[in-house]
Amino acid sequence: MNDTCSIPDYFSFHNFWMQNGNFDRIAQKLLYLYHMITRVLPYRWFAKLAFALGAFFGTGAAAHAEFTVCNQSFDVLNVAIGQLHHDRFRTRGWWKIGPNQCANVIRKPLDSRYIYVYAKDVFGKAVLNGSVSMCVAPDRFTIDGEADCLVRGHLPVPFIEVDTQRTKRWTIFIAERVQ
Repeated sequence: MNDTCSIPDYFSFHNFWMQNGNFDRIAQKLLYLYHMITRVLPYRWFAKLAFALGAFFGTGAAAHAEFTVCNQSFDVLNVAIGQLHHDRFRTRGWWKIGPNQCANVIRKPLDSRYIYVYAKDVFGKAVLNGSVSMCVAPDRFTIDGEADCLVRGHLPVPFIEVDTQRTKRWTIFIAERVQ
């Protein structure tokens, strides 16, 4: 299942802002909670104090870890990812991401500093110019190991390396190439 979100400017301030949590969603939830509390509780000053204390002490745990891929192109993209899993590389795919859509492809804490991404359009043409060869399959797959792809019945393709700088959350934007 893909989560969708609106797309901000390419690699702008949003990428830095989103590395540590989705603050827009948190702010919306806190505002909703504030309105619900002030309507339900008869003592509004108490509700405001409870809301302020909860917002101050509770926002750190609300953000969750993930690796998100956003498609800023005009084409539907098929995306595969690779990462170190125990002592070997593991690749997984495919996530179909529509134009101006995002997909949370890793929904757990990022335990690898480097994540590898491969994207192709619906015609099979690679969208990213990668240099790290890893294995993929035509249909949904999970493949352990990056060596001997053809011998094992898989296809070797060039993934790009993304340095997440050991953050809990990272978003990568794939945009149209300027020609």
